[in-house]
Amino acid sequence: MLGRPDVAAVVGVVALNRELYAFFFRQRALLFACACIPVHLLYYRYSGLCSFDVWISARLGGAATSRDRPVQGGESLAGQGRKTVSPQ
Repeated sequence: MLGRPDVAAVVGVVALNRELYAFFFRQRALLFACACIPVHLLYYRYSGLCSFDVWISARLGGAATSRDRPVQGGESLAGQGRKTVSPQ
């Protein structure tokens, strides 16, 4: 069951993306536009969870960054003090 903050969040997302949903309505009609709303909300949840995961991993020091590993064929990055690996 959705509580008031959840309903407010859904209404906010729909209001902020009304042009996108209007586009879906023009292209495929009302049923398609309405079906896109939960998928779009799922996308936002997935994106938020991935961002949170990356943030937590970086805070805990477990995330490997691009500075920690060699760059394949990155000749242009050599002048930036980064390790490069020659293509074989």
